[in-house]
Amino acid sequence: MGIFPNGNACRGMLTLFLGALVILWGHKPGFTQSQDIEQLRTAAEQGDAEAQFSLGRMYSFGRGVPQDSKEAVKWYRRAANQGHSRGQFLLGEMYARGSGVAWNYQQAVKWFRKAAEAGYAGAHFKLGLMYADGLGVPRDHNQEVKWLRMAADQGFAAAQLRLAQLYARAQGTPEDHVRAYAWLNLAAAQCGLTARKAGPIKDTLSKQMTAEQLAEAEKFAAELRERDKASKSR
Repeated sequence: MGIFPNGNACRGMLTLFLGALVILWGHKPGFTQSQDIEQLRTAAEQGDAEAQFSLGRMYSFGRGVPQDSKEAVKWYRRAANQGHSRGQFLLGEMYARGSGVAWNYQQAVKWFRKAAEAGYAGAHFKLGLMYADGLGVPRDHNQEVKWLRMAADQGFAAAQLRLAQLYARAQGTPEDHVRAYAWLNLAAAQCGLTARKAGPIKDTLSKQMTAEQLAEAEKFAAELRERDKASKSR
């Protein structure tokens, strides 16, 4: 699937998401929730990184176990120390929020960076935000653009929207309405709240552009689509 899902694709993504929740929260046919949790805990204690991550999520949200941020941090850390990128990302989030652990932006950046280096788009986005606000790192809009672009290239809608805004405002990059419009085009074609935000911004920006600029922006957006398809077919 590319980064421009249609309505049916959005519904399909929702179905897959709900199915994943069924598995994650232990409602598989033939098992009770308590049996599933004990099996998951056993696997986590034996060093299974995915099980450790899943157990951390359960403690984060109080699904099948009492909500306990410190336990969540414990299991995220175990998964993160084994190179589990989502565990690294969520451990970074816990440090960024001061949830279950002392508030520490430097530690948040450390774990976001590890997840980003493993290619996790959400971590690329969060690193961009940390550089934007100077949290745990010096404020640096050039670094913000760098990390946001990595997330945007992976189809991360929030990164596409923010990157477009930076191009429009000439923040961390030269002003470029063509690129701003193209990234807005990508974000607006996706599902969710970010897509709904991107559409009106794209319409407003289009009124400030010439016909030639709009044509160039559409061409660039098409190139981004093809690049995304090519990367997914490898």
